[in-house]
Amino acid sequence: MWRTELGEQTLVGAERELFSRMASYLWNELEIELEDSDYEASTGIDQFDRLSIGQRFVVLAEITAGLLDRKIRSVPLTQANEAAIAAVYWLGSTELVNCELYPDFRHLVRATAIQHHIPDVPSLRACDCEYEEVVFEYLRDLLLWDTDFAMEGFAIDLPAADSKKLHEEMGIAESYYTSIVPDPRDVRPHQRVLEKYLCRKVKSYLPNKRKGSRQGKK
Repeated sequence: MWRTELGEQTLVGAERELFSRMASYLWNELEIELEDSDYEASTGIDQFDRLSIGQRFVVLAEITAGLLDRKIRSVPLTQANEAAIAAVYWLGSTELVNCELYPDFRHLVRATAIQHHIPDVPSLRACDCEYEEVVFEYLRDLLLWDTDFAMEGFAIDLPAADSKKLHEEMGIAESYYTSIVPDPRDVRPHQRVLEKYLCRKVKSYLPNKRKGSRQGKK
C-alpha cells in the first residue's frame, strides 16, 4: 500500500499498467548499470541517482510492491521512496513519450488521465513536452503530496528547533530525510520482487484492430 492524500491505496487499471511500464524501464536501466560499471542509469532525480546501485534496487522494489500489492503494509513516506517514485515518472515523461518508439505509451497515459478525470488530455500526435507535463506533473502528483524529497538542503541545515518546527508544518516525519536505505551486496532478493510484479504480460491500450478487412471481399 502507498499513503496518498486520499488515503492508503494501490494502483489499479490503466494507472497500474502505466506505473508498471515505467518501473520496468527503470529496472532495466539498473540491470544495465549492474552489468556495466561504466554505465550510469541516471534518472534526473538526484536524491535517487546518488544512492548506490544496491540501494536503488531496494527502494525500487519497495515502492513497486507497495504500489501494486494491497497485501503489503503501507510503505513509509521517506525521501528515498518518494524520490524513487519521482524517478520512475521522470523517466516515463522523458524517455517513453516518443510516439514513434513507444506507440502504446501515449494510449496508456490517456487511459490513465481519463481514469482520473484529468481534463484536456493532449492528442496522440501532440508534442512530447505536452505528454511530459501530463506524466510528470499531473499523474506523478496523484502519488506524491508534494516535492518534499527535493527540499533536504533547506530542511536539514536549519537549527534543530527550527528544523523540527518545519517538519511539523510540512507534516512529515522527523526521520523523513535521515532514514537510511539498506545497501545490500546481493540485490537478487530485490530483483525477485521486481520479477514478481513487473515480469508479466501487460494489457495493451492500443486501439483494437478490426478483424478482417474489406480488401479482397466481394
